[in-house]
Amino acid sequence: DTYQLGGRLAPDSFVFAAMLKVIQTHTLKGEDRYIMIQRIFDDACAAGQVSSLVIKQLRSVCGDDKILLARLLGGQELAEHLSTIYKLPHEWIKNVPKQAKF
Repeated sequence: DTYQLGGRLAPDSFVFAAMLKVIQTHTLKGEDRYIMIQRIFDDACAAGQVSSLVIKQLRSVCGDDKILLARLLGGQELAEHLSTIYKLPHEWIKNVPKQAKF
């Protein structure tokens, strides 16, 4: 809802990945950055737009902070061994086109 434009346009997984990249590039590590990452990822999950690109960028923006990554993904196992987004909750990936899921 936050990103809807005139009720017709809504962000896809590419937009969420790009937003994570902007946070990585233009913010310093710290609490504010972590809050922005959490907010963007939560919105991607709610929109069903967590693609493999979003996960790749999430890993990149979290960097060495494995605790943050585990918290966002819902556990250490997913943070360390996520090989496919099909292991994520269906609600998180339900609106990602099939070609963007790998």
